[in-house]
Amino acid sequence: MQLSCSSVSPFRRCTIAAKFVRAAQGEIGMTEMITVESSVPPFMRSFTTAMLYGLWGWLTRPLQLVVKAGVPDVLGERPQSAAASTMAMGSLGGIVSAYDFSRFDVVADIGGGQGALARAILERAPNTQAILFDLPDVVAGAVPAERLQVQAGNFLRDPLPPADLHILKLILHDWPDATALTILSAVRRAARVGGKLLVIEALMTDKAGFHASHIMNISMLAMVGGRERTPDQLRRMFIDTGFRLVRVIPTDSPIAQIVEAEAV
Repeated sequence: MQLSCSSVSPFRRCTIAAKFVRAAQGEIGMTEMITVESSVPPFMRSFTTAMLYGLWGWLTRPLQLVVKAGVPDVLGERPQSAAASTMAMGSLGGIVSAYDFSRFDVVADIGGGQGALARAILERAPNTQAILFDLPDVVAGAVPAERLQVQAGNFLRDPLPPADLHILKLILHDWPDATALTILSAVRRAARVGGKLLVIEALMTDKAGFHASHIMNISMLAMVGGRERTPDQLRRMFIDTGFRLVRVIPTDSPIAQIVEAEAV
């Protein structure tokens, strides 16, 4: 099967070729996906290949299985999908070098996976304490580190840990607006007035040409019903949940820009 995006903005000139096979068990699976467009930056060609092959591959599975098991469980069954997900959630160096975390006593990474970002922050900020908050099955695999406290919980249901700085890295884009507002409200309840929040996402842009946020946006919509957002859309969400937008901080990663907000 070949998917051609040549007539769909913003994917002008973007062509993707995918091959499907039927496994012995009768499952239809994606075995190869290749982006064909020399004008797309090399990093984005690699990213698109990994992102779409690894994560869109689960769309070839029966819809009932995806709904029953949930996307994280399906990804867990596919090593290549998990690898693509890890790639999409990387870019730690660009984040920790773009922001001064050392001015905070306590930093809480909400939905922080197994703690890669938290540990990277602690390496840069020797006097800072970090809290890693994620689902029990996720934090069970966290690598211990000095000054790192691990707390299991569900950010949609459980109280979040108080901190001077809360981080939502590649979290809000997983969710539609109503759920994203619920998450932001939970963070606000845990934050003191003047506390900071970092939302780290692939921010949408109206600039012409290919941008990482475009492929991320359609991927989030296809996979989990979420979306990437513009800084102004996040600003309005901040207002609705007790924050104010402070600034947008660029990083050297095309898939992870930093939006800083303050609790009011």
